[in-house]
Amino acid sequence: MLDDVIQQMQAKYRAQGLEQGITQGVERGIKQEKIATARNMLAKGLSIELIGDITALSEAEIQGVAVTLLPEVGRMLDDVIQQMQAKYRAQGREQGIEQGVERGIEQEKIATARNMLAKGLSIELICDITGLSEAEIQALR
Repeated sequence: MLDDVIQQMQAKYRAQGLEQGITQGVERGIKQEKIATARNMLAKGLSIELIGDITALSEAEIQGVAVTLLPEVGRMLDDVIQQMQAKYRAQGREQGIEQGVERGIEQEKIATARNMLAKGLSIELICDITGLSEAEIQALR
């Protein structure tokens, strides 16, 4: 008989606990979803006032959510910066190669003109072959 009473009490209190747990769980779930919604809305650039009107969160709660976004925003900013660095490095590299090729061509023209002068070829012929001006070739002497 005492066992029956104990079992009835256990069942009664377990049912009450379950009911309370479900109520608390629902409240937590609602709050979590409101915060997740506010987070998404902030990420989309919606105003705190509008978010508050829709979610019924206080301004302080929404600002708290906004603060949690800061590390994520920082990571996104880091990603953007890295992408920009890679893009502009590649552009700089391409420009550098173009300029380097131009310099290399010019250096080789000058080296060729020096070799031609050393072999006694005429300035006119050197101009025709290298594309350098007469003044440039005279300066090499």
